[in-house]
Amino acid sequence: MYNIETLFIYLLSIVSVLSAVLVVTQRRIIRSVSALMMVLLVTAGMYVILNAEFLTGVQVLVYIGGIVILIIFAIMLTGAGKTNDDEVDTHKKLLAFAVSFLFLLCSTYAIVNTPIKTVDTGANSSVRALGLKLLDYSGTGHVLAFEVISLLLLAVLIGAIVVARKTEEAKNA
Repeated sequence: MYNIETLFIYLLSIVSVLSAVLVVTQRRIIRSVSALMMVLLVTAGMYVILNAEFLTGVQVLVYIGGIVILIIFAIMLTGAGKTNDDEVDTHKKLLAFAVSFLFLLCSTYAIVNTPIKTVDTGANSSVRALGLKLLDYSGTGHVLAFEVISLLLLAVLIGAIVVARKTEEAKNA
């Protein structure tokens, strides 16, 4: 019989698929983004069940906390949340269904025919060990990449402030 982890994975998979369907079928973009956030949160839940604490943290912080919130801000700032109530013609719906079904068949074929290899993670697979390995100053570490990313984010933040000031000055003029 199935253990409790397997049952939770199946339950989370069903919720994830239903939320993914809502992402592409909702007419209001804010509701689609909310459903996308649910898909990403369920994925984080699967990582918890699989004892991948680092991936769970990255999923929540980067994807839910960063990307989804950025999409919501972009929608709110651009006013793209207004709906377009035009009905899509049947020809486009059939074409979209055919392409989606073809993608499903290709994906299923690739998943079924791809051999899955297991990897021995070893005894040193904790989040602390991963963090120490990423921030190592030797040639195998990635400190330089983290520093470059921090400078890039700083430049983006300064650019956003400049753009916001120019917009505010244009409104006041």
